[in-house]
Amino acid sequence: MTVREIIVEAMEPVIAPTDSTSISPSMPVAYLYVTGTSAKKYGYETTFQLAVGETTQEKLETLYDDIYAAVGEKVTASDDTVLPLIVWDHGQRTLMLDNTWGQRSTLRVTHWDMEA
Repeated sequence: MTVREIIVEAMEPVIAPTDSTSISPSMPVAYLYVTGTSAKKYGYETTFQLAVGETTQEKLETLYDDIYAAVGEKVTASDDTVLPLIVWDHGQRTLMLDNTWGQRSTLRVTHWDMEA
């Protein structure tokens, strides 16, 4: 499994990320995409952007908290692959132009030699 597939698998009980090319998403929505991978002394670090959207601020808070609880700071995939460290940089909640709420976060995932 790739690192992204493992993160998506962890999120699936809460929400399945959609294609980021959608210009008219239905709420709730989550986008997860890779922004870069770099080699570290022990393994690799892949950076992801997670964008979440919901119709109200309260629903967004619940959805985001559920995603955070599902993914957490360490993930073990169904094939027993482990992502030992996930560091979250939580963004601020924002009221969008269409009167929905969104939040963007950065996830930095430490992993061994595998595809992002």
